[in-house]
This record gives sequence, C-alpha cells and structure tokens, in this order.
Amino acid sequence: MSASPSRPARGALRLAGITAMALTCSLLIAPAAMAGPTPAPSAKASDVGALRAVAACDANGTTSTDSALATQLNGSLKAKMKGYMSAYRVSCARMVVKAVRDRGLNLRAAVIAITTTIVESSIDNISEELDHDSLGLFQQRASWGTRAERLNPDWATNAFLKKMQSKYPDEKWLTAPIGEVCQAVQVSAYPDRYQPQAGDAKIIVDAIVASQAPPDPVDYGVLDFTLSDSFDSNTNTRPVIRYGNSPMIPIIGDWDGDGVDTPSAYDPTTATFHLSNNPSNGQSQYNIKYGNRNSIPIVGDWDGDGKDNIGVRMGYSFYLRTSTITCTTYTTTF
Repeated sequence: MSASPSRPARGALRLAGITAMALTCSLLIAPAAMAGPTPAPSAKASDVGALRAVAACDANGTTSTDSALATQLNGSLKAKMKGYMSAYRVSCARMVVKAVRDRGLNLRAAVIAITTTIVESSIDNISEELDHDSLGLFQQRASWGTRAERLNPDWATNAFLKKMQSKYPDEKWLTAPIGEVCQAVQVSAYPDRYQPQAGDAKIIVDAIVASQAPPDPVDYGVLDFTLSDSFDSNTNTRPVIRYGNSPMIPIIGDWDGDGVDTPSAYDPTTATFHLSNNPSNGQSQYNIKYGNRNSIPIVGDWDGDGKDNIGVRMGYSFYLRTSTITCTTYTTTF
C-alpha cells in the first residue's frame, strides 16, 4: 500500500485562503477605468479667438489711435473680425497699409493684403508653427523666407505684393475679384474664404488711412483771387474776387458750361465744396459735401458734357462725381 500524500499544514491552508480572498476582493473593488479630460482642440492659425504666440508688428508698439480704431472697427465690421479687433491687430493692419503705400501701389492692394491676413491669421503676426511651418500675418511657408523675414510685417507684405504683381501683370489685380487675387497668391485649400472678408478689409484700410490724414491747414484769412488775362502781367487785369476763407482751398471750374471758368473754394476741414457761377458777391450757390476730412479736391469734365464736375483724392484713390453741381443726387466713379 502506497503511502498517503502529505497534507499541508493547517496554517499554510489558512494563509492561502486569505491570499485568494484578498485577490478576489481587489478585483471586485478596483475602480473602472475613467476617461481623461477631453483634449482641447489645437489652435489653428485661422481661428480668430484662439490663443497663440505672436510677434510685435510695430517695433514701437501700439498707439492710442490703434486703440480708438479698434473700438470703432468693432462696431462697423460685419464679418469674421467684428468684435475681435484690438489695438495690436490694428497695429498689424497699419503696418501692412504702410508697406503698400511705401511701395506706391493703389490702396486696393492693401485691401487685398488685409483680406488675406484676416483669413490666414486673423491679423495676428503668429510666431509659432500651427500649420506645418507657416508663420506670420500671411502664414507664409518656410520656402518664402527665413523666420525673421516672415515675422517682419514689412518684408512679408512686400513678398505677398511681389507675388501678386507677378500673377497679375499690368496691374490687372486692380480689377480682378479680390478673393481670386488672394487665392492666386496663397494657393489655399479653402479658396472661397477670402471674398467674404473683402468688405471688412476695405473698412479697415479706409479707417487707417483716414486716421493718418495730414494736420489741419493753417488759417491765413480771406481768400483773394487776383486774376489776369495777360501772361506777361504781374498785376491783376480783373477785379480782385474775395471768395471763401482760409483754410479753404481755391478751385476754378466751368460749372454751368458757358465756356467761362469761375473761382470757387473747397473746405478740407468739412469736406465741402462751395461753388458759384458768380462768386463776386461772396455767396456760394451750391454747397456740396463730398469726400472725407482733408481730402484733396480735383476738378474736371469727367463725362464730356461741357460742364466741370468735382472730385476728391483720398489716399491713392480718386473719387469723381459725375453729376452736375445742381443735382442733389449723384453718381461716383473710381
């Protein structure tokens, strides 16, 4: 008869039982795996409200005018940037407009450039790479230039404008749809995003240009027109006409088509033309408000009807009134 197998000691059995119970209990009371917090969506360069690292646009910082314009624009913009303009973003837009003006281009180029920055960066000079290796106001890739160059608003704007001009030679960008021009330069995967921002871009550019108007002209008193029919005479051959007060600007035009020019005046502080076919009595017959404060007045027969019309230059744009001075409603060409 074979020997019986040995039995474990009672203490060993008790220890094994306790261990098994502990293991079982630990499995029963272990908390279920809990999901962690939902990751915040990564900031995109085009997100207007996203926090991201930015570089200064103006080395001198923002100005009180930038702050005032931001408040003004937040009440007048209609699309993406409405309520999101800040002194910083105005300073960035200001530097873009400056680069365009320094290049001597029509301000439509500034509208095209600002439209692009609204879509690409929400007018932030983004200094971190959120979309591949893109940087700056225009989100230019590394192939455009160095990091320092792309974060320099003047360099970046000129690089944008240079490509725009190469894509649209002979200034064809002046008449092409703004969204089309932006897309031709940027080659975006979302070409339809540009055109809806063009209206606000123009509001921003116009506000910046208007804020940079020259100081008021100096008042030198009553305007005296000393007229002569002789090219050789240093004295007037006609009676001196006193019409308007400085800082009004003297202008002349054939307002009624009788073949004779008549002196008149333009007040740049109120953007008002004071016109008369007989100003010798000191009374203006027609007072027409046209343009903005400190606009530059111009006169010409724009429609060939034999009568001079009025116009103004604001920035790099000419606004020409094509209705007669007696008409209370008018058309405008650019």
